[in-house]
Amino acid sequence: MHYEAVVTGLLPNGKAEVLIQPDKPGIPNAPAISARVCHCASNSSMVRIEALNRAEAEVGDWVSVSHKTADIMKNVCSLIGTPLAGLIAGVALGNLWGGTA
Repeated sequence: MHYEAVVTGLLPNGKAEVLIQPDKPGIPNAPAISARVCHCASNSSMVRIEALNRAEAEVGDWVSVSHKTADIMKNVCSLIGTPLAGLIAGVALGNLWGGTA
């Protein structure tokens, strides 16, 4: 995914703070969901992130920011996997301890 962003600050270690304002509000291809649940459903939605500054951009420069799909999948897996692991552990412990009463 690629986004247009403006550099708002320079950070150590070759990073920059950038401000992303999506060109289209909401979740792509899901307008009904965006209107109900997404905080980014408004035209004034902005996201501030730290990004690698490979282009050596300066404050005020417009840059293209992208992230790999694999990074998104890793975040989704941890978001879903952590509660799922807790659920499985809870069921296992409940069966183990519940049978002794």
